Amino acid sequence: MPTAESFTALGAGNGFASCLTKIDVSDKSFDKWTTLGGNQKGGAVTESGKGLAQAMQFLWNLEGFKFSASASASRATFGEDPVRGGESVSASLTDYSTDADSSEKIVPRDRVCGSLRDQYENDSDVDAPLAASVTFSFSTNNGYNQLARYYNGVTSNEDNFVGYGFMLDTTGFGQDQEIAVQAITFNRTSVIVSLASGSYSTNSQYCSISSNIGFTFYFVCGKDGTSGSDSYSSGGTTAQASASFSRLDFYTY
Repeated sequence: MPTAESFTALGAGNGFASCLTKIDVSDKSFDKWTTLGGNQKGGAVTESGKGLAQAMQFLWNLEGFKFSASASASRATFGEDPVRGGESVSASLTDYSTDADSSEKIVPRDRVCGSLRDQYENDSDVDAPLAASVTFSFSTNNGYNQLARYYNGVTSNEDNFVGYGFMLDTTGFGQDQEIAVQAITFNRTSVIVSLASGSYSTNSQYCSISSNIGFTFYFVCGKDGTSGSDSYSSGGTTAQASASFSRLDFYTY
């Protein structure tokens, strides 16, 4: 993995570039929530499970995501009429680095006065009536306050502190921050694998991702977990979609 240039940051005196938002996870209707270290709703709270080490690594040293995603579809030719078949489409993405675009390079020392920014990548292919699309997105709450301190009770009482996680949407409408890969073909197949810290959906599940630095990071995933696939076949039309996360990569020094 890339080696980063060493630097010193005064930050907010808490290991981060700024003070983190405090969220009371007890008075929300989250079906599941987890810290990056693995403390979860309804479970015992441990010091290591608070995830300070994982949160600091994520903020300062995240280098990229190891994943793969693909989508394809085809339609058989019927007789000698080319209008009635013969189309095929495919799209794919693999891996993503936070400094993949040199004009937007976000090496660790550049995160002192901000943070990681929203990232979006897409590959698509259309041959009507078929279409295939693969999308990678990394939502960071506009690049600021992407991490939060979780409290299982009022945030004014530090005894309720349970750890660090992604920013959570506390309105009940969804998730504020997540990492997601989607593969879809003309509404026939669809796979979404996402990594977040909380969910209101009963279809969500707890999951974990390894890293190149030895830490395990804990998340709330969608129904497909960290890996999913879907297929379709009918009337001469076939389609497939798959997506999976395998690892988080970090800069070393």
